[in-house]
Amino acid sequence: MFRILSHFVVNILLVYLLSLILPSFEVADVTAAFVFVVILSIINFIVMPVVRVLALPLTLLTFGLFNIVINLIAIWIATNIDGITVSGDFAEKTITLLIISVVLSIGHSFVSKYIED
Repeated sequence: MFRILSHFVVNILLVYLLSLILPSFEVADVTAAFVFVVILSIINFIVMPVVRVLALPLTLLTFGLFNIVINLIAIWIATNIDGITVSGDFAEKTITLLIISVVLSIGHSFVSKYIED
C-alpha cells in the first residue's frame, strides 16, 4: 500500500515540476496533477494491457518502437482534462509528451527500486 501511495506522490510531484520546467506543458494546480495521475494510472492498468495485446503484431514488426506511440497516446488522452494544457504544434506536443513519459518512467523505476512495502 505504501508503494502505491509513493508512486502517486512521486508522479504528482514530477508532473507539477515538469509543468514548471517545460514551457509547453501547463498544470493549473496540484489537484489537476492529481487527476492527471489518477486518469493515467487507470489507463495504464485497465486499457493498456488490452491495447498492447491488440497492437502486438505492429509492435513486433517495428521491433518494439510502437510501444512508444502507445505510451504517447495514453498520456495524450490523460492530458485532455481541465487544468492540463499541452501547447504548440504537433512536433512540440510529441516531444513534450515523450519527455513526460520518460520522466514518469524514471520516477516509477526510482520508487520501485528504493521504496519497499
